Amino acid sequence: MSSTSLLCVLLSHTNQAINFYAVSPDSTNRILFFKGVPAYVGVNDVVAQACGGPLEKVVVHPTMFGGTGEEADDNTIEFHFVEAEHARNFYHYSRTGRYIVNGQPFCPQWFFQGSDPIDPEVMVHISTEGARRVLDLTLSHGSKDEVAAMIATYGMGGGPGGHEKSGVGVGGYSRESKRRGVKVVSLGTNIAEIQRDFEFYGKVISVVPLATTQCTISIHYEDVWSATKAYAAFMRRDFVSRKYKSWTISYGHDPVDRPCPGSLL
Repeated sequence: MSSTSLLCVLLSHTNQAINFYAVSPDSTNRILFFKGVPAYVGVNDVVAQACGGPLEKVVVHPTMFGGTGEEADDNTIEFHFVEAEHARNFYHYSRTGRYIVNGQPFCPQWFFQGSDPIDPEVMVHISTEGARRVLDLTLSHGSKDEVAAMIATYGMGGGPGGHEKSGVGVGGYSRESKRRGVKVVSLGTNIAEIQRDFEFYGKVISVVPLATTQCTISIHYEDVWSATKAYAAFMRRDFVSRKYKSWTISYGHDPVDRPCPGSLL
């Protein structure tokens, strides 16, 4: 057994959230999964710390007890990478013990049934349009006041789940900001409404305000296919684009779409 594999075995004994089980993948296997993820660990936390390359899909479902069909109190989270090579890179990186979620090392397992090819139509969108499972809504003529209001409420940057600790009020800004006397400019919508509107096209994992030089709302879908449907509907002036006529849409950045850090040796 290699030293990195031994490390993950040892980690699995010190952290019950890690259930070590490695299957030697074939060259096309692009699916990894985390079994036994505690319910208090959100999918956004697991995604935000990952690396290797863009994901075609993120799947979350309750962990099933073997043979009983009963659900456990924890979750299984699947990462379907676009490229098998990216999955292998992340797998090997996690074996170094440096993939940390909420202070605990996590080690994924290979999906033992292998993986099917990505739908050709989805692959065309990915390769020719740069499609991702993340969409960015940007206010076309956002003022400095609107950017300042978003920064005051959510802070700079943001990421998956970044809005969850804020009490979102009218206009997508928190009531707490209003109590502090921060100037708040209504965007005519709020986070819950955006999620509800865009879930018409597929499951939305999170809706995240990004406070940069522009007012941008990042919509994280479960899969690329859902994002392409929403993007196409927006571009053909469907109801969602008419409702958000002051906004533009583009494919955003998947947090996992970054190289894994190199060896420390």
